Amino acid sequence: MPDRPFSPLELAEPAEAERISRQLLAAQLRYVRTASAFYRRKLGDGSGLSVENLAALPFTTKDELRKAQVADPPFGEIRAAAQADIVRLHVTSGTSGRPLAIGFTRADHELSCEIGARAYFSAGIRREDTVLHCLNYALYVGGLADHLSIERIGATMVPVGIGQTGRILDMWDDLRPTVVFCTPSYARHLAGAAHARGREPAALGLRLLVVGGEPGGDIPETRQVLQDTWGADVGDTYGLGEVWPTFAGQCEARDGLHISACGALWWELINPATGAPLPREPASQGEIVYTQLKRQATPLVRYRSGDVVQVLEHTCPCGRRTPRIRLLGRADSMFIVRGVNVFPQAVEAVLDQVAPGHGAFALLVEGQAPPPPIPLAVEVQQAPAGLASHIRSTVRSRLQFSCDVRLVAPGALGLATEHKSQRVFRTDLGQFPPGLVNLAGETR
Repeated sequence: MPDRPFSPLELAEPAEAERISRQLLAAQLRYVRTASAFYRRKLGDGSGLSVENLAALPFTTKDELRKAQVADPPFGEIRAAAQADIVRLHVTSGTSGRPLAIGFTRADHELSCEIGARAYFSAGIRREDTVLHCLNYALYVGGLADHLSIERIGATMVPVGIGQTGRILDMWDDLRPTVVFCTPSYARHLAGAAHARGREPAALGLRLLVVGGEPGGDIPETRQVLQDTWGADVGDTYGLGEVWPTFAGQCEARDGLHISACGALWWELINPATGAPLPREPASQGEIVYTQLKRQATPLVRYRSGDVVQVLEHTCPCGRRTPRIRLLGRADSMFIVRGVNVFPQAVEAVLDQVAPGHGAFALLVEGQAPPPPIPLAVEVQQAPAGLASHIRSTVRSRLQFSCDVRLVAPGALGLATEHKSQRVFRTDLGQFPPGLVNLAGETR
């Protein structure tokens, strides 16, 4: 029998939840136009400012926010609360450009903790757990905010941060953690470090591995590799720093992510190429667009996330009635090879099946529609004969594009293991993996 969700709001009938959210959305639209100079200018005289006309309102983009904050740091004219009421300032990870400053009033902070607690409880964390928190605490919104959300569940938090791999393993038997929270990349790295010390990760007694910050936990092949490596259950979470730090999590069914921000977030689905609205119904796929409800300090209206999702059925064995999505990838990391849309998550799924235990990988593409074969560099510790050929043929048969596979030594790509990892590099824009300016390695 599944545990009851962290909040009774997660059990609300969808029609009732939408009715309440519509009321909150109407109030939020009035608030942002009154309190934020950015939205006062963007939304005009306020005529037609209604829930029914939401799709006619202009989108908000990350580039707009960056320009506003450069002109008037730290928050720009988007700020809608008095400076004296903002109790915390975080920044986004900056993986796609200049980091954004994000403000929290005390009410924003409380709501963020509640939303995150629902997601982490859904992923499997309980109050009796001891959790190693292995994400960045320095400035980054996910560090402290996620710590406080998990603490709200009642779990014992160990604030590890990054750069502490050796100390984690030195103190493992003293700390006796039951949960590790980190990126999928760092979970691989930590397992490799344990192996290097002659310790089997699956024998360390971990009950649960909760991942976030980058794709992986919701990819069945990747999740299976992590489960086998650690001998532990794996739960995925999702958030965007500028929206809410963590606002979705897998339940025990491990089939998509439940949006935990009920009463705090309105979402739409659009065609990522045209911006045209798409139905919010099961099987629909598109870019997800967010409008915050009840956000005071730095509110967003119709914010283009860049994340492409598939909508799943509301009904779930866990009993939650909240919207459920599957993250397919980012619109800005997708590329098209002879008419075939390719997301790096799909490539990672192939690598996890064909080369379990692989390290970082990088796809080097020339333009949005690069000509094949696509250079693919993969870090591997030991490569059996024919591995590159096996990867190449599996990518071709499953993903319908050809690639030029180069196998390189662990760490050769120079990609971080404790932060979000970039997978797609636009060589026409001068992007290359830090450790591999020219695609090097041996084709095997």
